[in-house]
Amino acid sequence: MIEVYEDVLSQEVCNELISLFDSTDDKRMHLIDGDTEVFDMYEIPWDNPLAGYLKEITKELRKHYLEKYDTHHMIPKEYKLEGFRIKRYEPNKHFYPWHSDVSGLGTCSRYISFLFYLNDSEAVTEFADFSIEPKRGSIVMFPPLWMFPHKAHMPTKAPKYIMSTYYHYDK
Repeated sequence: MIEVYEDVLSQEVCNELISLFDSTDDKRMHLIDGDTEVFDMYEIPWDNPLAGYLKEITKELRKHYLEKYDTHHMIPKEYKLEGFRIKRYEPNKHFYPWHSDVSGLGTCSRYISFLFYLNDSEAVTEFADFSIEPKRGSIVMFPPLWMFPHKAHMPTKAPKYIMSTYYHYDK
C-alpha cells in the first residue's frame, strides 16, 4: 500500500517550492520531538497559486490510489485536504525518528499520507521493510497509520526538502 509516483512534479515547480520555503524565514515553524529538532517547516497559504496546482495533483493521485486499494469503497465520499507543508532537513542536524502520521485525536481523521520530494537526497525515508531514496519530483503515498511506521534519515551533504499533506475524513 506504499506507492511511489516518479516525476510528478517538474524541476521548475520543485525549485519554486524550495525558493518559497527559503524566502519565508520569519514565518517558519520548527518541529521538535522530545529532545530532537526534527525539521523547519512552512505551510503554503491556500491562496497561493501553487496550492491550487498541488490540490489538482493530489486529487488525481488520490483517485488512482483509491481505485487500486479501496476496492470495497470504504473511504467516504466527503473528504478534505490538509495544508501543504514544506519541510527542510539540515545536514548533520535534522532527522525524524520512527513515527506514524496518525498519532492521536488531532490527526486521527487522516487516511492518506503524501510525501513530495523536492530535491534529490541521500537521506532515505525508511519504512519497516524497505527504504525510498528521495528523488526530485517524486511522491510517496501510504496509509498514515501505525502499521506504516517510517523515519527520515539525516542528510549529510546538503539540505533535504520535502513537502507533506494528508487527506482527511470530513464527516
